[in-house]
Amino acid sequence: MFLHKTHYDKYQRAATIEILSSPVLIIGHDEVTHNSELKEPPGFIIYYNGRGETQEEFIYLLDTISKHQMLDSSYSIKIRCTSFEKHKDITATFKNAVSSYASAWGYDEHKKKRLEEIENNFETVTQYKELLSDIDVGWRS
Repeated sequence: MFLHKTHYDKYQRAATIEILSSPVLIIGHDEVTHNSELKEPPGFIIYYNGRGETQEEFIYLLDTISKHQMLDSSYSIKIRCTSFEKHKDITATFKNAVSSYASAWGYDEHKKKRLEEIENNFETVTQYKELLSDIDVGWRS
């Protein structure tokens, strides 16, 4: 087992190819404001690129969230499913996985409430842009 500590500020860390090609991409953000009005509290957006066919894949995702101690925090957690070939019952499968996960671990009311918050912030992405141009993303040659 190798343990390492990153040496850069969280805004200066580069995304590795392993992270970018992984089925799970976790992005943390500070609070979001617009015209000095709070729009979003600090939290995490998790992009999941699996099909969502089985409860087990979502239980693994919830285990990953727990492993990173995100369930113990007060940060918001939102999951966005981005697969082009999502299973037709992906939302129901996720809800069943949340129930199974909570009961398997015998979670107390606080953790169950956190899992319900995640369940309520579960969405599927339906609009995609397959090609990016350097003009669209603001790159200059």
